[in-house]
Amino acid sequence: MSNSSKAQQITQIWHQVIRLYFKLQATGRDIGAVNTANGSTWGVLNTLVNHGPTTVPEIARMRPVSRQHIQTLANELVAEGLAEFAHNPRHRKSKLLQITDKGREQYNAQSEAMTEIAKTLMPDVPKSDLEATRRVLGALTDQLQENASADDPVDAPSSRIARRRMGMHAAFRRRHPKAD
Repeated sequence: MSNSSKAQQITQIWHQVIRLYFKLQATGRDIGAVNTANGSTWGVLNTLVNHGPTTVPEIARMRPVSRQHIQTLANELVAEGLAEFAHNPRHRKSKLLQITDKGREQYNAQSEAMTEIAKTLMPDVPKSDLEATRRVLGALTDQLQENASADDPVDAPSSRIARRRMGMHAAFRRRHPKAD
């Protein structure tokens, strides 16, 4: 396969993943895993379940989002009693976010709802095809992470967001040139 043909295939996958992302967001809202501001309640709770008490900046670094976005989600989780801030012995100001019993119950319920939905999807697709899809998407994710790290050794979310915004503005200017 030529590089051009492979690039077209990857671009088509990219477009399909974007479409899938928005469908997943809508489904996530239906089961309470995504809040109305499109923040992933389940995603932050999942981070806390798998990594234990974590600071907001650490969570933001794990995801391609700003610290401010995670702070907003953390504040909402705390207000709902799903998480709480705790003293951080490693840092004076940056508190640890930790899941509460209520948060763990909601996380488990949302995870179970996801599993139930997943059981109904694509019953005729062989398990080997699903595994191949997972491997390809994982490899693509890893490659993009490597590229981001190479471009920005610190890999700061704010730098990635700024680059993305600059790209969006450039695309807008190409589509809407100023009339002379």
